[in-house]
Amino acid sequence: NAIFVGELFKKSLISEKVMHQNVQLLLTDATKQMDEEAMESLAKLLSVVGKALDRPEARSWMDVYFQKIKDFSVDPEVSSRIRFVLVDLLELRENAWTPRRQDPGPRRLEDLHAEEESRTTPTSYSRQANGPPTLILAQGSHHTGVLYKRERPYWNTSHGAHSSHNHNEYHSSRGPSYTLVPAQHRQPSPDDARARAVMRIDGVWMDWLASQEQQEVLSPLENENKNLVVYRAAFIAIQRKVSDRESLAVAISLLLESGKLTTSQVESGMMALCSDVHRVESDLDQPLLAQSLGDFMACTCFAGAIGLSSVALLVREVHPSRRARVLITALSTYKVLLRDEESFNKMCNATGVDFPQCLVGVMPAAEIVGLFRAEKLMILLPDGGRKMELNEVAANAMNDPAKLIAWVRQHMPLDANDGTGKVAFAELVINVLLNASMHRGTDDDESWTSVQTYIEKTAPAFRFAVGDSVELQLKCLFESQRIWHTVEYPAWLLTSLFKVLHNVNVVSTQALKAWQEEKQDSTPGKAEALGQVRGFLARISGGHNNAD
Repeated sequence: NAIFVGELFKKSLISEKVMHQNVQLLLTDATKQMDEEAMESLAKLLSVVGKALDRPEARSWMDVYFQKIKDFSVDPEVSSRIRFVLVDLLELRENAWTPRRQDPGPRRLEDLHAEEESRTTPTSYSRQANGPPTLILAQGSHHTGVLYKRERPYWNTSHGAHSSHNHNEYHSSRGPSYTLVPAQHRQPSPDDARARAVMRIDGVWMDWLASQEQQEVLSPLENENKNLVVYRAAFIAIQRKVSDRESLAVAISLLLESGKLTTSQVESGMMALCSDVHRVESDLDQPLLAQSLGDFMACTCFAGAIGLSSVALLVREVHPSRRARVLITALSTYKVLLRDEESFNKMCNATGVDFPQCLVGVMPAAEIVGLFRAEKLMILLPDGGRKMELNEVAANAMNDPAKLIAWVRQHMPLDANDGTGKVAFAELVINVLLNASMHRGTDDDESWTSVQTYIEKTAPAFRFAVGDSVELQLKCLFESQRIWHTVEYPAWLLTSLFKVLHNVNVVSTQALKAWQEEKQDSTPGKAEALGQVRGFLARISGGHNNAD
């Protein structure tokens, strides 16, 4: 009916306005009800009338239609057959409405018989010195290859039995039967072997999905490449609906339990797809495959095939442009599958996986925190994500110290009763800024200048976090001692750091004396530190200003 209506329009028996109304009606049915018949009718109609409708005046309408069609073509809920029909329509428009294969129109029966005879009947064959006879086909035939002798005797079809209708077979009334085998199949290449393995594995996975999870269906996978088995399961899963992804994850878990797969093989197979997903998205023109991959990771994790630590490992293999989408989808889906906030929190705490590190350098820290907050996954961000944000701001403090100061002021707990929170926040600021400053210290004079400049520029942030509290100033000194001792920075660095912290009024003389006299603190490196700063402490005790 759609083609008939289209032909009526081409004969000017239907107006363009009515044709647009028909297209919009089919699009509405396809969108609201996911009606595949409407999608197919729409494709047939537009293949007939699209060229006439696609005028500059109506281009905006056509762009809207084809955007919807493109969405349907990548929707996993739509059957493969309909998606291919829609893709053909999209390609037809991209090709300026010129079909790849021209329709020759009506033809005489005699011409069709003649063409079929020329395509299927070999004219002669010649035998090479070492090998089977080479087939010489009639002109215009599309078959190329080599004749191979069949193992069975020839049965004369005139006797009425065992008649063959295979067009690739050549029979001689005086000899054996030969079969035409394409030449490239004589010596299969490794790519051919992989392609056949993919077909076998895909067949098993499709049988699994159709069998309602009957475990015996998986038996043929025992002799296949295990990494390829997992890769193809994941590849199929990300293109199908959620229930199929869950089913394929269960299958992988069953293969693990039966010893037919190992955890490393599961990770290797999925890792290969993780590194490929951006290319697969582009090749298949399906921009949502990254989210589907994250969803499948969560299903596999929930089925017990991999752990959350494996999810973090896999995410690192994903292209940076897709990494955030994969990670967030995986964690969100996993949380939904558990259906229990407490269980999810326990699982995340037990794994100890630092998920945000998978995203560092991919997007700004504030955006990462916002993403986790929106997905209600803040349990996975140490310190509520503040350390990640502060690290990023502190790294740029030499160029933009005002931004660092503003961040510290914004996030400092202001509740008078929240003493514990203030101490924890001050310790966080001290740790991040000291690490950032001491990281600049090496064995040359220029590095000292860099450390001094960094402390001077970030001094307002230090002072705001530490304030007048001698206790927090002590923490600042002990943290400097700990970092200096643990990382084995140059010997001079600790004395220089103490000097500049004192000069910019981050630590007082009282705090320095308290640090010197403290005997109970267990921070490592106290004896070596005292040896380094003894001269400086003697000078400030004698009333000499260090700047002199």
